[in-house]
Amino acid sequence: MARLPITASQVFGREEDVAFLDAAWENPQVNVVSIVAWAGVGKSTLVNHWLRRMATEQYRSAELIFGWSFYRQGSSGALRPQRNFLTAALNWFGDPDPRIGTAWQKGERLAKLIAGRRTLLVLDGLEPLQTPPGPQEGRLRDPSLQALLRELAAFNTGLCLTTTRTPSLILRIMRAPQLLRRDLEQLSSDAGAKLLERWALKGMRPSCEPPAKSSAATVSLLRCLAVI
Repeated sequence: MARLPITASQVFGREEDVAFLDAAWENPQVNVVSIVAWAGVGKSTLVNHWLRRMATEQYRSAELIFGWSFYRQGSSGALRPQRNFLTAALNWFGDPDPRIGTAWQKGERLAKLIAGRRTLLVLDGLEPLQTPPGPQEGRLRDPSLQALLRELAAFNTGLCLTTTRTPSLILRIMRAPQLLRRDLEQLSSDAGAKLLERWALKGMRPSCEPPAKSSAATVSLLRCLAVI
């Protein structure tokens, strides 16, 4: 899980989203969950918060937990090559030789290693690997990840949790009940006010008044409203 991004330790106004993830994990019919939102809304923060809650309960029957972010921490959003993920994951899950096979075959092999046990797989920030807006919007460009998600969508005894700005084309096409999508909403004004108050307690001061109650603010906007 050390490969996931570092985020804030506290979350405000995400109770329904946390409950959604709890229900998805407890539902054996759910194989893949996709958290979708624009940058800065708080996808990774929500997932990390949920994982910390899971950790306090020994991960609730999960046998294996593996997380990966496709952005390098602290490198201005640079892409961490997907081949690094594939090699690392195959090694971690016990593949005898990650060098063997095509990219698609490796993805299928990895899916079988993951799906056979109650595994929690977290894939953060898929959007760098997806095609931009157009006829193939959201298509994963890497065949190994295409194969991995396709196989896990069809069969998985655990849960694959992804975050992205654009829904995966594969998951949109399949449209099966075992695939869930959660569109993360902007923070409410009340939750935003609590976040600003928390920052004030940590020695940060707002550079302007909090948003009016009639407006909604994203985490990114709230960060712009505060200075150290």
